Amino acid sequence: MRVAIVAEYYPRAADPVLGVWAHRQALAAREAGADVRVLVLHRPVPPKAALRSRDPRQLAAPLRQPLRTELDGIEVRYVPFLAPTRARSYGSWGAWAAPTLSLALRRLRREFPYELVHAHYAAPGGDAVRRARPGAPYVVSVHGGDVLAVARRADGEVPVRKALEGARLVLANSAAIEQRARSLGATDTRVVHLGTDLTSERPSSDGAAIVTVANLVARKRHADVLRALWLLRDSHPALAWIVVGDGPERPAIERLATELGLSGRLHLTGRLPHA
Repeated sequence: MRVAIVAEYYPRAADPVLGVWAHRQALAAREAGADVRVLVLHRPVPPKAALRSRDPRQLAAPLRQPLRTELDGIEVRYVPFLAPTRARSYGSWGAWAAPTLSLALRRLRREFPYELVHAHYAAPGGDAVRRARPGAPYVVSVHGGDVLAVARRADGEVPVRKALEGARLVLANSAAIEQRARSLGATDTRVVHLGTDLTSERPSSDGAAIVTVANLVARKRHADVLRALWLLRDSHPALAWIVVGDGPERPAIERLATELGLSGRLHLTGRLPHA
């Protein structure tokens, strides 16, 4: 089967771990026998963190993103679109992205006659695909934020509903998210739990640690884990927290750890190679 994947979160030259899970799923689909191409919704505007830092490299990174590349043997095309700020219009980004996505899908189909389109997130991905009229059935993977947060925005509920109603199949990462997707119009749904490869080796049971693998950005709410660690300071005095990842929230996390007296139990490794 030939599948065109449409995603907003996907690795970029300046951020190779952004949406790496979507790329891993694309690789898994290829390993299962599908022929895969990827279209990435790319808004070439620097994020707020780059604007605050005024770092020329960060500010220019979105504009320097190559529009075609190959990742692990999978062809990836970046589809630029312009839209107002996330805070003002994120729920409607699918409408802003649809014109260039429609053109990209038509071009792709001439050389790669895909039979299915797989969109990550109901909005903006699924909504953009619906509006682009891809000429093939589409499925949507919902990941939580789209049906729990975007759908509650004034500009987001209708795009999410229409994307789910038009999907041939909706894949949810939990039973609760599946139920929420159904309440928003999804009809044919299936739960596909996210997972990870486990090594044959197991760590020693000596001591205890919490491990988090995530970008250090505010919406990941690392501060909540630190506060929980503080609440457990007496009952679990040896409990440590290992954080794999990096990002703009690192200084704030380090400051909070110092304020809570947890600096010695917080271990920030930065980003690590996948292996």
